Amino acid sequence: MNYFLLPIAGLFVGMLGGTAGIGGAILLVPILLGLGFSKDAAVGTSFVNVLVVALTALALYGSKGVIDWKAGAFLAAGTVVGVWLATNFIQPHLDEKLFRYFFVGVLALIAIFVLFKK
Repeated sequence: MNYFLLPIAGLFVGMLGGTAGIGGAILLVPILLGLGFSKDAAVGTSFVNVLVVALTALALYGSKGVIDWKAGAFLAAGTVVGVWLATNFIQPHLDEKLFRYFFVGVLALIAIFVLFKK
């Protein structure tokens, strides 16, 4: 593992995240897989970055007064349940190859949604 590539990947992810609001895990997981991480290590490691980015962005956007805290709380409630369900019941049943297909499928659906959103 070449750990010196990770800050470069982080810079790339940070710039896209800061510019377009693209989530870190969507970008980091494929990068980490390409660097040789297992699916579990790629997902788990990406959450460290997501936490740091989320706290930084929360402070920056919070200081601008542009956060809908009520909407954020409702989103967070659903997200916590979703992560628990996926981590315990879905992810353990995806081998490395099936995980890659699943991940690409999710990205394709997101891309289609963004492309055709009016």
